[in-house]
Amino acid sequence: MCRASGALLLVALLSAHARGDDDNGDDEGPRWGLAAVESALVLGIPALSYYAFQDNSENYVLDWDWSSWEAKLDGSALRFDTDTWGYNTLKHPAFGVLMYRTGRSNNFGVWGSIGVTAVDTLVWEYVLEYREYPSINDMVVNVAAGVEIGEPLYQIAQLWRGGTMSAGDYVKSTLFSPIGTVNDVITHHVPRFRPVAWRSIVVEGGGLYRELPDGHTRTEGLFTADIDLVADRNYLSDGASSGSIKPGSWSRIRGSLGTTDNLTSMRLSSRTTLAGRYAQDDAGDGTMLGIGTAFSYRRDRFTSYWDHFASMGILGPQLQLSRRTPELAVRWDAAAYGDFAMVDAHVFAGEHPFPPAPPYISSLQAQGYYYAYGATGTTRLRIETPALSIDLEGELHRLSQINDRDRVAVDTSAPMPETAHHNTDWRAYWRGELAFHYGQWALGAEAEGSTLSGNWRTTTRTDSELAFGGFARADL
Repeated sequence: MCRASGALLLVALLSAHARGDDDNGDDEGPRWGLAAVESALVLGIPALSYYAFQDNSENYVLDWDWSSWEAKLDGSALRFDTDTWGYNTLKHPAFGVLMYRTGRSNNFGVWGSIGVTAVDTLVWEYVLEYREYPSINDMVVNVAAGVEIGEPLYQIAQLWRGGTMSAGDYVKSTLFSPIGTVNDVITHHVPRFRPVAWRSIVVEGGGLYRELPDGHTRTEGLFTADIDLVADRNYLSDGASSGSIKPGSWSRIRGSLGTTDNLTSMRLSSRTTLAGRYAQDDAGDGTMLGIGTAFSYRRDRFTSYWDHFASMGILGPQLQLSRRTPELAVRWDAAAYGDFAMVDAHVFAGEHPFPPAPPYISSLQAQGYYYAYGATGTTRLRIETPALSIDLEGELHRLSQINDRDRVAVDTSAPMPETAHHNTDWRAYWRGELAFHYGQWALGAEAEGSTLSGNWRTTTRTDSELAFGGFARADL
């Protein structure tokens, strides 16, 4: 009871920043009642399915008794679960986004919405799933992905929300923020004006020739959407200016699908800035230095197996240097994050030597991926003129397996392969584009590649791939 009260107090304190988080002229305070109803729906609908189908019955090891609750409250029952890749990296991030947007769409601000997500997650893990060990990875993913994906979507929706809205504005805003639109209808309230923001909305379609690590090749289609925005008054002003930036002011989300006769890749990346400062001079040179968070997901099909990677950049420094004139814009972004990640052990190339489940000992033994801590570094350089643009981007990930809190405890120092521990991975991804523009349309050439290196005990495997091709592009 004390922990629950403490959690609610945390939300109350964080929500005190709600009015200061936004720059959209909305002076309403947090809507506690509506947020409670929507949180109940976000939790209740999945709970009905959970109890009706009992999909995780193999995880039922606890009960509603004091010994179970004592283990939960003192932390000894906390585990990393053995659920499937899709469940942990698609369903739980989506679940976290719904929780976060429940708070964000009810004027709780960024920090208050993180609090709402944390409380909803604890209710799910400790109460609704009371028969299971509370899942460490679910709690981290829900809260981290909630803000990492949910805040960029919220910021994008604000581009068309506020003031006098057309039917098209409602459609576009609802596409990125359905909860926000529902709440506007329920409360009969729309912000007085919409924030003005610099934005880049790009949709691309093209084809790539890909050289795979094992020497095979294929031709595939690649379809991409990339939305980047800066909602900061100083960034949009003429002349010298400076000041603190509001949470979410620098946000981006990018997704792509690769196809042949079947799906060959799914990728999603996002980032948002939580705090920082921006300054610019009379010449158009600007500097943003902040603290932010990021999300990266990749599912790539090689010849005989799928490779999976998902990282939550929990927190880290972000930098953007820019020069903007009527004929030239140059923007260089760099960031570094401390990571929680889920990743396939590349050293095994889809075929690990561990005994199959059941029993479900660890995610690597049961599903082929492991939980990791690590670090990420990213960089992006954009050079834009009215006639052409260059876009270069890269990211580097260093990951080490978390050798503790498996679903079933084992001796991690034992030499036998059943331990399924002590993996490390390096992941490097890069892409480059050159586009020639005619108004809002463009044609261009692109290339991308990756290098994957994995190590387990004395075994190492390193592979690289390369793809190049062309695309057509629309700047919306």
